[in-house]
Amino acid sequence: MVRVLPFGLGLRFAAAAAATILLSACQSDDAALYADPAVASMRSAVPANLPSTQQLDDEGYPLVGAYPTSAATQLKDAEVVNERRGLQAAASVQNAAAVSTSAAYGQSIRDLSAIQKKQRAEAEAALAQRRDPAITPASAEAVLRQIEGQ
Repeated sequence: MVRVLPFGLGLRFAAAAAATILLSACQSDDAALYADPAVASMRSAVPANLPSTQQLDDEGYPLVGAYPTSAATQLKDAEVVNERRGLQAAASVQNAAAVSTSAAYGQSIRDLSAIQKKQRAEAEAALAQRRDPAITPASAEAVLRQIEGQ
């Protein structure tokens, strides 16, 4: 015989079971993650969490116009030089790519212009062979006379 729990009690049991499952996931062991050297190096590169020197009022809010009493920690000169070198190297690679792309684009424009001139000359030559001077009017007035005459 299967015993059915009252609706409210069954719902509470299901909610408690779901909460237990969700909270147990928060207690997982991250030791394997921290053992990875790449993760360890990224964690060591994060600067220490230093307290702010911003002046606060009695309720903990920053005072407007009250500037910090000391500067934040700065990057070392070697880090700045290395970062600048990396950015300059990336910029030079991008500039070289842009110049080569610009040259290739200019060359393709010149090639297409030459093709256009050649096709235009071929079309003009073909039309000149089929053109009858008696049919082709020379000016707008001649066209108007031709239309009115017909």
